[in-house]
Amino acid sequence: MSRLGHRASSINESVYNGTISVSVRPKPPSEHSKSSWVIDSEENTIFSPELGDFTFDSVFGLGINNLYVYENSVSQVVQKALNGFNGTVFAYGMTGSGKTHSMQGTDLDPGVIPLAVADIFNYIEASLHAKKYSVKVSYLEIYNERIFDLLALSDPIVSPNATSSYNNTTTNVRDDLKIRDDPLVGVKVMGLSEESASSVEQLLNIISRGDLARKTGATDFNSRSSRSHAVVLIRLGCIDLISKAETISTLSLCDLAGSEKATTQTDRRKEGSFINKSLLALSSVIAKLSVASTVSRNGNGVGHIPYRDSKLTRLLQPALSGNSVISILCTIHLGDNTFSETVNTLRFAAKAKNVTLNVSKHELVGAGGNSDKIIEKLQTTIEKQKAEIDLLKASQSLNNLSISNNNNADSTNQRTSTSSLALTPILCFILILPFWELVLFPEITLIGPQRPKKHSPETAECSKKTSN
Repeated sequence: MSRLGHRASSINESVYNGTISVSVRPKPPSEHSKSSWVIDSEENTIFSPELGDFTFDSVFGLGINNLYVYENSVSQVVQKALNGFNGTVFAYGMTGSGKTHSMQGTDLDPGVIPLAVADIFNYIEASLHAKKYSVKVSYLEIYNERIFDLLALSDPIVSPNATSSYNNTTTNVRDDLKIRDDPLVGVKVMGLSEESASSVEQLLNIISRGDLARKTGATDFNSRSSRSHAVVLIRLGCIDLISKAETISTLSLCDLAGSEKATTQTDRRKEGSFINKSLLALSSVIAKLSVASTVSRNGNGVGHIPYRDSKLTRLLQPALSGNSVISILCTIHLGDNTFSETVNTLRFAAKAKNVTLNVSKHELVGAGGNSDKIIEKLQTTIEKQKAEIDLLKASQSLNNLSISNNNNADSTNQRTSTSSLALTPILCFILILPFWELVLFPEITLIGPQRPKKHSPETAECSKKTSN
């Protein structure tokens, strides 16, 4: 059984460290075609005498059903999404190699998308006592580098020969939608409709409605080939009834259009050019990320990653840049007449396998324990910043103290000089005041207590005579 990449963490942890999980599903060659490829599903290798061995997380044998593919390459991504991680699954390969069959399947052999939907609601039903979930779905198509909302079609009138309701009379068609950055989900398609679902049947009916509007057409390899990239976005909200912790995650299920050489049909050349352009951009991004994962161990960078070269890579940017657990299902032809296309697919898969992921659970601030952890972390950050501020203030105070001391010394000298000049008239007045009193009031003695007058005998005798 396939592991979810390497160094994968357990489902209940808050961080996932690993690599992109890559699986290969071969399509048997036709009766009239020869094959030089050798499949070893036990060792998960595919061998060619010209190129040697390719080893992946899973290499499926011939004749296996979609349920086996899902359980060994996709189910763990769905479980991660139910526990708060973003998850991305996409099928990659040339036209007619079995991508759409693997993703959508049939009534007797349901594919990855219906199996994932059933898994989601089975898990929700089993967790009703502990968790409360909300499920919403969007469905978009990237056709000729334009984004269409497959759920926004109203009352399409489909003619018998039509391959898509876009070719017919429709109302309220939302096309050429724009992609914008979003702080919560990474990137967001503006104006994309979103519908709630509460059961497996309801969600599958919504997806089936979008399937009817998807672009298909005949090619050299397939009579009814997908001519666009289709992406089902399932948004899962979860509230833990015990801890009150809240998470939100997105499960992206992508059925990519097939890569191919220039077609002989004129009306498919334009479509093929846009498809090949977007797939080339995806290959370039994967190649850069593969190199980046290798050189990052040495602390080196790899430069610009061309996410904006196509709508597909722009939409997948958060996932490819490490914000999602990713599983890639590569489908291949084993016939020698498609040897070069198979080699290109395997080389793409080999590069993708080297891309490392470091994904965090998308926890929201709530009333539970996770909010306490966030508050504690913020408090620690605040205390650290306060200490840095105090250190800067102390350093600044030392500089200011030296300047202040010099200024104070100059100011003190100036005040002393000014005070002395101001006190001089007062002191002079106090000093000369006794002399003015002596001049104006000579009978008053200012210094010392007054003493009684002593009379001489002559003065006394004169006084007596006067009185007689």
